[in-house]
Amino acid sequence: MNQKTLSFLIIFVLCLAVASCYFETTDDGLSDELSEYFYTRTETGDDERFPFLGFDLSSGRITASDDHHIFRSINKPFEEIALTTFNKYKKYAEHHRNIVETSLDKSSFVHKRYITTYPFEWTSGMIKDAFLFNLKLALDLKKYGLLLIDPAPNNTVFDYTRPVFVDFGGILADDFSPKYVNRITNEEWKRYILDIEEREPEIFQKFAKAFVLLSYGKYDLARKMLMNRHRMYILGKNVEDNADIVQSVKTHKLKTHTLSDDLYRSLIKKVEAISVSASPHQFNYNYYKNKNENFDFKDRKNWKQKQNSIYEILNRYKPETVIDIGCNTGWFSILAERTGARVISIDSDEAVVDYLYQYSKEHNLNILPLKINFENLDKKYYVKIGSDCEFSETCKNVALYAAPILRLKSDMTFCLALVHHLVLHFGMSAEKVMNILARITRKVLVLEVPSLDQVILSNLSYYRYARDIKKENYGVECFINEGKKYFKKFRIYPSTPESRTIIVFEK
Repeated sequence: MNQKTLSFLIIFVLCLAVASCYFETTDDGLSDELSEYFYTRTETGDDERFPFLGFDLSSGRITASDDHHIFRSINKPFEEIALTTFNKYKKYAEHHRNIVETSLDKSSFVHKRYITTYPFEWTSGMIKDAFLFNLKLALDLKKYGLLLIDPAPNNTVFDYTRPVFVDFGGILADDFSPKYVNRITNEEWKRYILDIEEREPEIFQKFAKAFVLLSYGKYDLARKMLMNRHRMYILGKNVEDNADIVQSVKTHKLKTHTLSDDLYRSLIKKVEAISVSASPHQFNYNYYKNKNENFDFKDRKNWKQKQNSIYEILNRYKPETVIDIGCNTGWFSILAERTGARVISIDSDEAVVDYLYQYSKEHNLNILPLKINFENLDKKYYVKIGSDCEFSETCKNVALYAAPILRLKSDMTFCLALVHHLVLHFGMSAEKVMNILARITRKVLVLEVPSLDQVILSNLSYYRYARDIKKENYGVECFINEGKKYFKKFRIYPSTPESRTIIVFEK
């Protein structure tokens, strides 16, 4: 197959993938008929359609799912492509585990199901690693006669600290026939495909631009770019002048519609040399050290009461999964992982959660760190598709991202040294806090509640809502009363200092 034909077919498949994103919306944001969404309901009645990642409509429909697998049919026009790709994938999978584990059951693919996270929730180090992962994946696939045709950020997830490409339709055997192009009868789509070569390919550019923004400390803008699946953001002049990584992708793709091996290697070398780590907030970064609580996990003789209580709780309930909300640099996340749990760790601090990611990656821990604010746990993410999109009827706000509360539910929830910040600093009600915690918890909630001790009362400039707080609005008794709405029983454990109390709620 010559280079021109191959380039045309790659663009054609990309075109279909983009089209699937446009056609997937209706008046309420999601189509009832689209099988890439499934319904889920939490214990308190949350009812939303949950979007799977990495599955476009061009090559097949998701027909079913369970806790561990996703089942997808293969569309008839794509059967030959899909089967040829699958046979080459099997040889690749003998030596690599970085593409979604996939098997073939009659006329359907069976894919392993991973925890759904989105690029705008990843730490800065995870975004960099995902960019490098896709560049290296493209090179590796070529050795097996496969092409990476859709390296979009949303097509990668993290299996804890290990990036995995989950869009099986986003890889393609390099020897398929152009006869499939001729099956398109819609004249509008034919014109669209012919015009696509005049457009600027944006798949790798989005990753590249987000990475460059991170390298300049523009974390919020980078996340905003990664959140919007349909529109690119322009880099500011002070960044654009030095963004040779983006320019390399742009110039090369406009000429050839595919990246050469040499350019891949050059980009990998450049990306690896650039740091995207956030400057740490000194207090948070040294949180456990400043409290003299950065204990050795193997030696318990110096542990304080809080550490011993959490250790006892973990061994009593033996959770398979834990979510640590407000994890900081993750001492308790690591403790939970060491007792056998798979852990999701979230924090709003860019630096500390990335520190935990780097530590977990270095020690090969089953910990998935994410940058998420507590108040966003039950937030529905809406993305505006702009007026310049191809099909005007879909140019509206659509719910493309499921709330974390639906995706990150775990057997046990840690909420340690956090509720006084939520209630006494941010002004969130205890009722709202417990509602969110109950909905993300499958079995056991471990909640630490500090009393209005001297530390809080001497810092009313920060804990500004503590001045007028009442007993029914904050305190151990208040949280127990709120917890009884969602949990069947509770236990009390001591913490450190003595002015803090750990409440363990059970469903």
